[in-house]
Amino acid sequence: MGFSDWSEADKKALEEHLSKSYLLIPKTRIYHVVGGLLAFVIAGFGMSFSGALSALRTDAAVQTKLRIAEMEKDSKSALDRIKVNERDAADVLTNLRSTKIDSLVAKRITVVDEAGEARILLTTSHERGLPSLVLKGSQNKTRLALYENKLGYAGLKLLDRDGKLRVTLTTDSTGGLPSLSFNDAQNKTRLSLYESENGYAGFGLLDRDGKLRVTLTTDSTGGLPSLSFNDAQNKTRLALYENGAGYAGLGLLDRDGKWRVTLTTDSTSGLPSLSFNDTQNKRRLALYENEAGYVGLGLLDRDGKWRVTLTTNPKDGRPFVEFRDGSGRTVKQLP
Repeated sequence: MGFSDWSEADKKALEEHLSKSYLLIPKTRIYHVVGGLLAFVIAGFGMSFSGALSALRTDAAVQTKLRIAEMEKDSKSALDRIKVNERDAADVLTNLRSTKIDSLVAKRITVVDEAGEARILLTTSHERGLPSLVLKGSQNKTRLALYENKLGYAGLKLLDRDGKLRVTLTTDSTGGLPSLSFNDAQNKTRLSLYESENGYAGFGLLDRDGKLRVTLTTDSTGGLPSLSFNDAQNKTRLALYENGAGYAGLGLLDRDGKWRVTLTTDSTSGLPSLSFNDTQNKRRLALYENEAGYVGLGLLDRDGKWRVTLTTNPKDGRPFVEFRDGSGRTVKQLP
């Protein structure tokens, strides 16, 4: 059964129900309302797209300005906090400058310059915890280091701008004797100041192969000074020395370490003499000055006895040659 088959009473009841529950619009004005809604929809669809786009752009610009304003506000707040922190840091620094520190416990202390580069480091090694004080130059390169080695001895190192070790002040690993070494650009020791086991100081010059070539030191008995020049096999070939009587001497040695030439002074009279020795270190030729002030030349045998003498007569100053036998008796004289 359709709506047209309804009775008038049913239709009226439905109308009253709809009017009370949904629409309070008289039946005679329904067409006007519907027509107005249609006109509004048509007018809405007739709005230009450029106007809608302009409205969207305006809204986006407003939102951007709001975000910028919020960011400026946040930046100002952050800047204010930084200023407060700077004032706090300045106050802390002022307090540190005026505060006396009785003790300070730290694993590492770093002192930086105005640019923030580390210049002084006081720390300990990672393995054994040995202390060290490091002074750095520009480009974070170590220039000086104070350290303690594994045996508990202290040391000092100076490095050049390329980081190469040039000067070392330390003690040896056995007796703890001090030494000062100067290295070349290849990190090889070329000059050394040291203390010997007998307590006397020494000075050494080394070649590029690390061999000791010049030594200035004192002997182990009387502490007498000597200057030695060594060959490539570290054997002394020339020596300047002081003898027990306080007179200086110069000696030339062969490759076996035997004295072959000696220029010295007599231990009693102090008169100079130049001696040439054989391989048994016995004098065989001598240039000397006698007590009268005349020089002479003598040839000696293997027993050290004078056999031939060329000198001058102390009475008239005339030269002569004297020949002696094994007992020292003159056997012939010329002229």
